[in-house]
Amino acid sequence: MPAPPAFPACTSASSQVLRVGVVGFGCFGQFLAGHLSRTNHVFVTSIDEQVCGMAAELSCTWVPWGRAVTEMLTIARVDVLIIATSIVSFASVVSELPFDLLRSAQPLIVDVLSVKEYPRGVLLREMPAQCDILCTHPMFGPSSGRGSWEGLRFVFDEVRISNAGRARSFLSFFELAGCAMVPMSCAQHDQQAASTQFLTHLTGRVLAEQACEPTPIDTVGYQNLCAVKDNVCKDSFDLFYGLFKYNQCSLDQLRRFRDSLSAVEAQLMERMQKESGERPRSRGAAGRPSAAHGRRRGARLVRRRSRDCKRASRRWQGALGA
Repeated sequence: MPAPPAFPACTSASSQVLRVGVVGFGCFGQFLAGHLSRTNHVFVTSIDEQVCGMAAELSCTWVPWGRAVTEMLTIARVDVLIIATSIVSFASVVSELPFDLLRSAQPLIVDVLSVKEYPRGVLLREMPAQCDILCTHPMFGPSSGRGSWEGLRFVFDEVRISNAGRARSFLSFFELAGCAMVPMSCAQHDQQAASTQFLTHLTGRVLAEQACEPTPIDTVGYQNLCAVKDNVCKDSFDLFYGLFKYNQCSLDQLRRFRDSLSAVEAQLMERMQKESGERPRSRGAAGRPSAAHGRRRGARLVRRRSRDCKRASRRWQGALGA
């Protein structure tokens, strides 16, 4: 049996120095661990053993995946355990954690997913009551957070906190780095993220499907569109799918995007018909909806938004429970 990894000794020189375990050492996990290790003791693990070499480069301690969390809790004695997996693998990773050890060690459990109601539900359902839960969403990543974090938003929801000092110490790292700290409920986050982050990713994916590429006569506006496409497509499709499936408000946003496109197209067709002297019809060319039809659909959609969000929530909960 291989010897356990040699961990740095515990120190109590500063209450601000935390022992942090990071489960998931992909692109974002590396980005986060590398920054945290500047002022904290950080222990990292991943199912992908090929990334173990990055741990030393980022001043982190590598822990092999098999018994990683057990050793983080018993040998490293981490104060904070960050689950930095993908959205789609989050529940399965959480379900395999050593709950008896979590119950006795009582670390602060932190998630960093781009959706919030979903991990909140998983953690409240699975984590022992002795563990504090902090749901967070750093609204930046390896590209946007490459330089200074000054002014970059860090959203957090103190879902279940008994050790307020520990939670404050963890959050203070991001505050001292210059982040704009945004306390917000998980539900409110998902409502706003669907109409901002998911809409951005949706737009970028649509542009990618159209092969949106630079040309010799680009306008600044078109260059910005290409930048959106490029930035979005740096992320995996798993992330995009996770933003859709695990945020109950994203389906409504997708439908509004589609209906808005139909309404704009109908306005163009109506204007063209008027200029050509044709009588506006209830249906546009090639069976496309007229502007009036698009506006009526839009009005109905606005009236239905609250009701649809509730229905989407029920479908979302049912799909996750399937």
